[in-house]
Amino acid sequence: MKSIKYTAAAALILVSFSAHAGDTGSAFKALFSAIAQVAAQQQADYAGSRQGGREEAYHEDGYQQAGYYEEQPVIYNISGSWGMRSGKVNRFQKSYDGYYVIPVGRGKGVHYVEIGENLYQDANSSGTYEVVDRDYMIWRSNDKRNHVIELFRQ
Repeated sequence: MKSIKYTAAAALILVSFSAHAGDTGSAFKALFSAIAQVAAQQQADYAGSRQGGREEAYHEDGYQQAGYYEEQPVIYNISGSWGMRSGKVNRFQKSYDGYYVIPVGRGKGVHYVEIGENLYQDANSSGTYEVVDRDYMIWRSNDKRNHVIELFRQ
């Protein structure tokens, strides 16, 4: 804003000196070209500051610029021990097409096949594990009871 005031003042002084010298036409040309240059510079600065502000706000909000590629979902490795709120523990071992789930001290294991991204179902479709993140998963029964058990990585 200060540069507009200074340029306008300089142009007015230039016009007044030129008018006294008798060259009024070129003085007005110089005045209008100076004003046009300042206006163009201010418009470019304003557009740049607005664009920069939008990009900074965009990145501060946690968003990223969209690319021309599609990100693949993260498939979590759930091998290891997972505990329930009741204190019971299940051990997960990777198999060729899913995981073998062994309840520690409570019977024999069951093979769960991968049916989707971070989604595993047993062979007779009685239950499904849904991996929410690397340290949390949910088991749901696939019957009328719709029993839900939360598991946490140990």
